Amino acid sequence: NHIAHVIDTDEHLAALIDALHKQIGSLIDLRLYLIVMGRIGVTSFANFLKNPASRIESLQLGDNLLDDECTSILCDATITSNSLRNLYVCGNSTFSTAAGWSNHCSIIVHPMCTLVYL
Repeated sequence: NHIAHVIDTDEHLAALIDALHKQIGSLIDLRLYLIVMGRIGVTSFANFLKNPASRIESLQLGDNLLDDECTSILCDATITSNSLRNLYVCGNSTFSTAAGWSNHCSIIVHPMCTLVYL
């Protein structure tokens, strides 16, 4: 199933993630593009990923506006996710900073990392 919805505020992202909690055990592929991700939405999303019931295997976060703080929050969540295998982050603004690159590289070298593709 595909859900197409415009998420133009951080609060909308948080509301979407809250709604997805009803499907947490059956959702394996999530694609979020062209979203402004602020601390509220990213924290909600990180909590979703860290939930032991989460079964997301493939996460696509392309062309989103993420600052370094939000990238750090998401990277920590991807490390603790026990099901995430594929993470697509092409086109995100965080790759334009040294801190953003450092955050993404920290995923790869972490011993708990379950990623096959970054």
